Amino acid sequence: MAKLLLALAALLPAAAADTPFSANAQTCSASTLNENGALAFIGVAFMLVSLLIALAYMYGKFRQDEKASLWAKDESQQLLITVLILAGVLVFFTGACELSREFAGGNPFQATYNYLNRLLSSNGLSVVRSLTYGSLRDQLTATQYIYMGFSPYVGYGMSEHANFKAYSAHKELLMDLYIPVVASISAQLYLLQAIEIVSLGVLLPFAFIMRIVPFTREFGNVAIALFFALYIAVPATYALSGQAYMEIVSSGNYLPHDFADRILFPGEQSSGSFFFRIGSTMPQAIFLPNLAIIIATACAAGLSKALRALSQT
Repeated sequence: MAKLLLALAALLPAAAADTPFSANAQTCSASTLNENGALAFIGVAFMLVSLLIALAYMYGKFRQDEKASLWAKDESQQLLITVLILAGVLVFFTGACELSREFAGGNPFQATYNYLNRLLSSNGLSVVRSLTYGSLRDQLTATQYIYMGFSPYVGYGMSEHANFKAYSAHKELLMDLYIPVVASISAQLYLLQAIEIVSLGVLLPFAFIMRIVPFTREFGNVAIALFFALYIAVPATYALSGQAYMEIVSSGNYLPHDFADRILFPGEQSSGSFFFRIGSTMPQAIFLPNLAIIIATACAAGLSKALRALSQT
Protein backbone atom coordinates (compact mmCIF):
# COMPACT_ATOMS: atom_id res chain seq x y z
CA MET A 1 0.00 0.00 0.00
CA ALA A 2 2.85 2.39 0.84
CA LYS A 3 4.53 1.76 -2.53
CA LEU A 4 1.24 2.32 -4.33
CA LEU A 5 0.69 5.63 -2.55
CA LEU A 6 4.23 6.80 -3.34
CA ALA A 7 3.71 5.91 -7.00
CA LEU A 8 0.46 7.87 -7.08
CA ALA A 9 2.21 10.84 -5.49
CA ALA A 10 4.93 10.77 -8.14
CA LEU A 11 2.38 10.63 -10.95
CA LEU A 12 0.05 13.30 -9.55
CA PRO A 13 1.66 16.42 -11.13
CA ALA A 14 2.08 14.77 -14.53
CA ALA A 15 -1.47 13.45 -14.50
CA ALA A 16 -2.87 16.87 -13.61
CA ALA A 17 -0.96 18.43 -16.49
CA ASP A 18 -2.73 16.14 -18.95
CA THR A 19 -6.28 16.57 -17.68
CA PRO A 20 -8.97 18.34 -19.73
CA PHE A 21 -9.11 20.93 -16.94
CA SER A 22 -5.53 21.95 -17.66
CA ALA A 23 -6.17 21.82 -21.40
CA ASN A 24 -8.79 24.54 -20.91
CA ALA A 25 -6.40 26.58 -18.76
CA GLN A 26 -6.64 29.70 -20.89
CA THR A 27 -10.42 29.51 -20.91
CA CYS A 28 -11.06 28.39 -17.33
CA SER A 29 -8.15 30.13 -15.61
CA ALA A 30 -6.58 26.88 -14.47
CA SER A 31 -3.12 28.05 -15.52
CA THR A 32 -2.85 29.91 -12.21
CA LEU A 33 -2.88 26.59 -10.38
CA ASN A 34 0.17 25.40 -12.31
CA GLU A 35 2.04 28.71 -12.52
CA ASN A 36 2.28 29.26 -8.77
CA GLY A 37 3.28 25.66 -8.06
CA ALA A 38 0.09 24.75 -6.21
CA LEU A 39 0.02 21.22 -7.61
CA ALA A 40 3.66 20.79 -6.62
CA PHE A 41 2.85 21.74 -3.01
CA ILE A 42 -0.08 19.33 -2.99
CA GLY A 43 2.20 16.60 -4.39
CA VAL A 44 4.85 17.26 -1.72
CA ALA A 45 2.24 17.07 1.05
CA PHE A 46 0.91 13.88 -0.53
CA MET A 47 4.35 12.28 -0.53
CA LEU A 48 5.17 13.33 3.04
CA VAL A 49 1.90 11.93 4.37
CA SER A 50 2.44 8.77 2.30
CA LEU A 51 5.88 8.41 3.88
CA LEU A 52 4.36 8.91 7.33
CA ILE A 53 1.74 6.25 6.60
CA ALA A 54 4.41 3.85 5.35
CA LEU A 55 6.53 4.39 8.47
CA ALA A 56 3.52 3.88 10.73
CA TYR A 57 2.59 0.70 8.88
CA MET A 58 6.13 -0.70 9.12
CA TYR A 59 6.31 0.26 12.79
CA GLY A 60 3.02 -1.51 13.45
CA LYS A 61 4.19 -4.68 11.73
CA PHE A 62 7.59 -4.58 13.40
CA ARG A 63 6.29 -3.96 16.93
CA GLN A 64 3.03 -5.85 16.43
CA ASP A 65 1.16 -2.63 17.21
CA GLU A 66 -2.36 -3.00 15.89
CA LYS A 67 -3.21 0.64 16.57
CA ALA A 68 -0.40 1.89 14.34
CA SER A 69 -1.33 -0.54 11.56
CA LEU A 70 -4.99 0.39 11.79
CA TRP A 71 -4.11 4.11 11.74
CA ALA A 72 -1.96 3.57 8.63
CA LYS A 73 -4.77 1.76 6.85
CA ASP A 74 -7.32 4.44 7.74
CA GLU A 75 -5.04 7.23 6.60
CA SER A 76 -4.23 5.48 3.33
CA GLN A 77 -7.96 5.24 2.67
CA GLN A 78 -8.41 8.95 3.46
CA LEU A 79 -5.48 9.80 1.18
CA LEU A 80 -7.12 7.94 -1.68
CA ILE A 81 -10.40 9.76 -0.95
CA THR A 82 -8.53 13.08 -1.10
CA VAL A 83 -7.18 12.23 -4.56
CA LEU A 84 -10.70 11.38 -5.72
CA ILE A 85 -12.03 14.65 -4.24
CA LEU A 86 -9.35 16.62 -6.11
CA ALA A 87 -10.30 14.89 -9.35
CA GLY A 88 -13.99 15.54 -8.63
CA VAL A 89 -13.41 19.25 -8.01
CA LEU A 90 -11.51 19.57 -11.29
CA VAL A 91 -14.26 17.71 -13.14
CA PHE A 92 -16.98 19.88 -11.60
CA PHE A 93 -15.18 23.07 -12.54
CA THR A 94 -14.64 21.80 -16.08
CA GLY A 95 -18.37 21.06 -16.25
CA ALA A 96 -19.20 24.55 -14.99
CA CYS A 97 -16.93 26.03 -17.65
CA GLU A 98 -18.56 23.99 -20.39
CA LEU A 99 -22.05 24.90 -19.16
CA SER A 100 -21.18 28.58 -19.01
CA ARG A 101 -19.50 28.45 -22.41
CA GLU A 102 -22.60 26.81 -23.90
CA PHE A 103 -25.17 29.24 -22.48
CA ALA A 104 -23.19 32.42 -21.72
CA GLY A 105 -20.53 32.31 -24.43
CA GLY A 106 -17.49 32.09 -22.16
CA ASN A 107 -16.05 30.79 -18.91
CA PRO A 108 -18.03 31.76 -15.78
CA PHE A 109 -15.76 34.58 -14.61
CA GLN A 110 -15.30 36.17 -18.03
CA ALA A 111 -19.03 35.97 -18.77
CA THR A 112 -19.75 37.54 -15.37
CA TYR A 113 -17.25 40.37 -15.97
CA ASN A 114 -18.76 41.11 -19.38
CA TYR A 115 -22.25 41.14 -17.90
CA LEU A 116 -21.42 43.44 -14.97
CA ASN A 117 -19.32 45.78 -17.11
CA ARG A 118 -22.16 46.04 -19.60
CA LEU A 119 -24.57 46.88 -16.79
CA LEU A 120 -22.24 49.57 -15.50
CA SER A 121 -21.65 51.13 -18.90
CA SER A 122 -25.22 51.05 -20.26
CA ASN A 123 -27.45 51.15 -17.17
CA GLY A 124 -25.09 52.43 -14.51
CA LEU A 125 -22.81 55.36 -15.17
CA SER A 126 -24.81 56.60 -18.16
CA VAL A 127 -27.99 56.77 -16.07
CA VAL A 128 -26.24 58.63 -13.25
CA ARG A 129 -24.70 61.01 -15.78
CA SER A 130 -28.09 61.70 -17.39
CA LEU A 131 -29.67 62.35 -14.01
CA THR A 132 -26.85 64.69 -12.96
CA TYR A 133 -26.83 66.71 -16.16
CA GLY A 134 -30.63 66.81 -16.24
CA SER A 135 -30.83 68.08 -12.66
CA LEU A 136 -28.29 70.83 -13.35
CA ARG A 137 -30.14 71.87 -16.52
CA ASP A 138 -33.42 72.00 -14.63
CA GLN A 139 -31.91 74.14 -11.90
CA LEU A 140 -30.45 76.49 -14.51
CA THR A 141 -33.81 76.71 -16.30
CA ALA A 142 -35.60 77.45 -13.01
CA THR A 143 -33.40 80.54 -12.45
CA GLN A 144 -35.06 82.47 -15.30
CA TYR A 145 -37.00 85.36 -13.75
CA ILE A 146 -39.06 88.15 -15.31
CA TYR A 147 -39.08 91.44 -13.38
CA MET A 148 -41.19 94.49 -14.19
CA GLY A 149 -41.33 97.79 -12.29
CA PHE A 150 -39.31 100.76 -11.10
CA SER A 151 -36.64 99.50 -8.75
CA PRO A 152 -36.34 99.96 -5.84
CA TYR A 153 -39.71 101.64 -5.38
CA VAL A 154 -42.19 99.41 -7.11
CA GLY A 155 -42.20 96.26 -9.16
CA TYR A 156 -43.15 92.66 -9.38
CA GLY A 157 -41.73 89.55 -10.98
CA MET A 158 -42.56 86.04 -12.09
CA SER A 159 -40.50 82.86 -12.40
CA GLU A 160 -41.67 81.35 -15.65
CA HIS A 161 -40.07 77.94 -15.11
CA ALA A 162 -40.22 77.50 -11.36
CA ASN A 163 -41.70 74.02 -11.83
CA PHE A 164 -38.32 72.81 -13.06
CA LYS A 165 -37.12 72.87 -9.47
CA ALA A 166 -39.49 69.96 -8.86
CA TYR A 167 -38.04 68.10 -11.84
CA SER A 168 -34.55 68.68 -10.45
CA ALA A 169 -35.63 67.42 -7.02
CA HIS A 170 -37.11 64.26 -8.57
CA LYS A 171 -33.88 63.52 -10.42
CA GLU A 172 -31.82 64.09 -7.30
CA LEU A 173 -34.06 61.66 -5.44
CA LEU A 174 -33.46 59.06 -8.14
CA MET A 175 -29.73 59.73 -7.91
CA ASP A 176 -29.79 59.13 -4.16
CA LEU A 177 -31.52 55.80 -4.75
CA TYR A 178 -29.49 54.74 -7.76
CA ILE A 179 -25.90 55.63 -6.80
CA PRO A 180 -25.81 52.82 -4.14
CA VAL A 181 -27.04 50.45 -6.86
CA VAL A 182 -24.11 51.39 -9.12
CA ALA A 183 -21.73 51.12 -6.16
CA SER A 184 -23.10 47.64 -5.38
CA ILE A 185 -22.48 46.41 -8.94
CA SER A 186 -18.95 47.82 -8.88
CA ALA A 187 -18.28 46.16 -5.51
CA GLN A 188 -19.54 42.82 -6.84
CA LEU A 189 -17.21 43.12 -9.81
CA TYR A 190 -14.18 43.78 -7.60
CA LEU A 191 -15.17 41.01 -5.18
CA LEU A 192 -15.47 38.45 -7.98
CA GLN A 193 -12.04 39.47 -9.29
CA ALA A 194 -10.61 38.93 -5.80
CA ILE A 195 -12.30 35.53 -5.60
CA GLU A 196 -10.80 34.51 -8.95
CA ILE A 197 -7.31 35.54 -7.88
CA VAL A 198 -7.32 34.17 -4.34
CA SER A 199 -9.43 31.01 -4.58
CA LEU A 200 -7.55 29.05 -7.22
CA GLY A 201 -4.05 30.22 -6.34
CA VAL A 202 -4.27 30.22 -2.54
CA LEU A 203 -7.42 28.63 -1.13
CA LEU A 204 -7.46 25.44 -3.21
CA PRO A 205 -3.85 24.28 -2.57
CA PHE A 206 -4.04 25.06 1.14
CA ALA A 207 -7.40 23.32 1.36
CA PHE A 208 -6.07 20.09 -0.10
CA ILE A 209 -2.84 20.28 1.89
CA MET A 210 -4.89 20.57 5.08
CA ARG A 211 -7.16 17.77 3.84
CA ILE A 212 -4.15 15.51 3.26
CA VAL A 213 -2.57 16.16 6.67
CA PRO A 214 -4.46 14.06 9.26
CA PHE A 215 -4.40 16.68 12.03
CA THR A 216 -5.96 19.46 9.93
CA ARG A 217 -8.38 17.37 7.88
CA GLU A 218 -11.51 19.03 9.30
CA PHE A 219 -10.27 22.50 8.32
CA GLY A 220 -9.37 21.15 4.89
CA ASN A 221 -12.90 19.86 4.38
CA VAL A 222 -14.34 23.29 5.20
CA ALA A 223 -11.83 25.04 2.92
CA ILE A 224 -12.60 22.69 0.00
CA ALA A 225 -16.34 23.30 0.45
CA LEU A 226 -15.71 27.05 0.60
CA PHE A 227 -13.61 26.91 -2.59
CA PHE A 228 -16.31 24.94 -4.40
CA ALA A 229 -18.95 27.47 -3.37
CA LEU A 230 -16.91 30.59 -4.21
CA TYR A 231 -15.07 29.48 -7.33
CA ILE A 232 -17.67 27.27 -8.98
CA ALA A 233 -21.19 28.02 -7.69
CA VAL A 234 -21.02 31.83 -7.40
CA PRO A 235 -19.59 32.73 -10.85
CA ALA A 236 -21.80 30.13 -12.54
CA THR A 237 -24.84 31.72 -10.86
CA TYR A 238 -23.81 35.18 -12.06
CA ALA A 239 -23.03 34.00 -15.60
CA LEU A 240 -26.34 32.18 -16.09
CA SER A 241 -28.35 34.97 -14.47
CA GLY A 242 -26.60 37.54 -16.65
CA GLN A 243 -27.35 35.53 -19.77
CA ALA A 244 -31.03 35.29 -18.78
CA TYR A 245 -31.12 39.06 -18.20
CA MET A 246 -29.52 39.77 -21.59
CA GLU A 247 -31.96 37.44 -23.33
CA ILE A 248 -34.93 39.23 -21.76
CA VAL A 249 -33.61 42.68 -22.64
CA SER A 250 -32.60 41.79 -26.19
CA SER A 251 -35.96 40.14 -26.94
CA GLY A 252 -37.79 43.43 -26.34
CA ASN A 253 -40.66 41.70 -24.55
CA TYR A 254 -41.15 44.46 -22.02
CA LEU A 255 -43.13 47.69 -21.78
CA PRO A 256 -40.99 50.78 -22.39
CA HIS A 257 -41.98 53.41 -19.87
CA ASP A 258 -42.03 56.26 -22.38
CA PHE A 259 -44.83 58.00 -20.50
CA ALA A 260 -42.75 58.16 -17.30
CA ASP A 261 -39.75 59.31 -19.34
CA ARG A 262 -41.76 62.21 -20.78
CA ILE A 263 -42.82 63.23 -17.28
CA LEU A 264 -39.29 63.27 -15.92
CA PHE A 265 -37.73 64.76 -19.07
CA PRO A 266 -40.27 67.29 -20.37
CA GLY A 267 -39.45 68.59 -23.79
CA GLU A 268 -36.41 66.31 -24.07
CA GLN A 269 -35.64 63.16 -25.99
CA SER A 270 -34.66 60.73 -23.26
CA SER A 271 -32.48 57.77 -24.03
CA GLY A 272 -35.34 55.26 -24.34
CA SER A 273 -36.94 53.25 -21.53
CA PHE A 274 -35.11 55.22 -18.87
CA PHE A 275 -37.18 53.88 -15.98
CA PHE A 276 -36.91 50.36 -17.34
CA ARG A 277 -33.13 50.64 -17.24
CA ILE A 278 -33.27 51.73 -13.61
CA GLY A 279 -35.85 49.15 -12.56
CA SER A 280 -34.17 46.25 -14.33
CA THR A 281 -30.74 47.05 -12.87
CA MET A 282 -31.83 47.26 -9.23
CA PRO A 283 -32.57 43.50 -8.91
CA GLN A 284 -29.14 42.76 -10.35
CA ALA A 285 -27.56 44.87 -7.62
CA ILE A 286 -29.74 43.67 -4.72
CA PHE A 287 -31.44 40.35 -5.49
CA LEU A 288 -28.65 38.62 -7.43
CA PRO A 289 -25.87 38.95 -4.77
CA ASN A 290 -28.27 37.75 -2.08
CA LEU A 291 -29.22 34.78 -4.26
CA ALA A 292 -25.52 34.02 -4.81
CA ILE A 293 -24.90 34.21 -1.05
CA ILE A 294 -27.75 31.78 -0.36
CA ILE A 295 -26.52 29.33 -3.02
CA ALA A 296 -22.90 29.59 -1.83
CA THR A 297 -23.88 29.09 1.82
CA ALA A 298 -26.07 26.07 1.07
CA CYS A 299 -23.42 24.60 -1.24
CA ALA A 300 -20.59 25.08 1.28
CA ALA A 301 -22.63 23.70 4.19
CA GLY A 302 -23.82 20.65 2.27
CA LEU A 303 -20.43 19.81 0.80
CA SER A 304 -18.73 20.31 4.16
CA LYS A 305 -21.10 17.81 5.77
CA ALA A 306 -20.47 15.32 2.96
CA LEU A 307 -16.69 15.64 3.30
CA ARG A 308 -16.95 15.29 7.08
CA ALA A 309 -18.92 12.08 6.57
CA LEU A 310 -16.20 10.79 4.23
CA SER A 311 -13.58 11.57 6.87
CA GLN A 312 -15.43 9.48 9.41
CA THR A 313 -15.74 6.39 7.21
